[in-house]
Amino acid sequence: MVIVEYFSSIYRHREIVWALVWRDFSTRYKQAVLGLGWAVLYPIAMTLILWFAFGVLHPPEDPSAMPPMLRIYSGLHPYNLFTSGVIYGTISVVANAGLVTKVRVPSETFPLSAVLSALFDFAFGSIAFVAILAWYLVRPTWCLLALVPILALEIVFTLAVVQIMAAACVIARDLRYGAPILCQLGLFLVPVIYLTPDVPAVPHWVHWCYMANPMAVFVDAFRRATVEGLWPRGPSFALACAVTLAMFWVSCRLFRNAQTKFADLV
Repeated sequence: MVIVEYFSSIYRHREIVWALVWRDFSTRYKQAVLGLGWAVLYPIAMTLILWFAFGVLHPPEDPSAMPPMLRIYSGLHPYNLFTSGVIYGTISVVANAGLVTKVRVPSETFPLSAVLSALFDFAFGSIAFVAILAWYLVRPTWCLLALVPILALEIVFTLAVVQIMAAACVIARDLRYGAPILCQLGLFLVPVIYLTPDVPAVPHWVHWCYMANPMAVFVDAFRRATVEGLWPRGPSFALACAVTLAMFWVSCRLFRNAQTKFADLV
């Protein structure tokens, strides 16, 4: 099977994967004045902008609703993990053209290392998230254990998207500029600014199409586990798992078929 061959290849070259992850992380903020501070400053700045637009200029009608700052950051934080992985992963093969053409390195290690290096940004961004949770006196519950499968599946889904876009970027270099734009547009297709319970106002079949987007489910599940003290929604989470695994299988096949041409195109 394609997925078995993928993980077998990654396991055999795990030292290369970790070396690439550390290289991507160490060079990302090299010679930056704030360094890793950008991993905290960026989500805070985005949260403040969205909070001013949708919390101050357009405050929630229900005064007992979740505070806008908490609602927005709890949705933006997991989505930023996806965004970072997609933006850095899309150019991962092109950026490693020297290794692709001169060294026998499995091409699938490049998208994987880019996605895993985004976890460092997520970890440092979690510092501000914990501070916000403490400010609003949100108590931890056993539902935090759900973060393990939530984040694991989000990484798999991100990797599936990245493998497709990285392979396409070798042919169409424009994707390196289009990836950030697509991620910004996708911000409105996941419950970052709003809550998922607001969505059933639309017809039922549209709601299920919306929840078929794995990132919408993962963002909602992350907020429920960390802020609301609830477990993920069973049916939608199961559907997201199925879609994620199917996309990962398709992306592995497409990437494996395309990588035979990488050396000639990069």
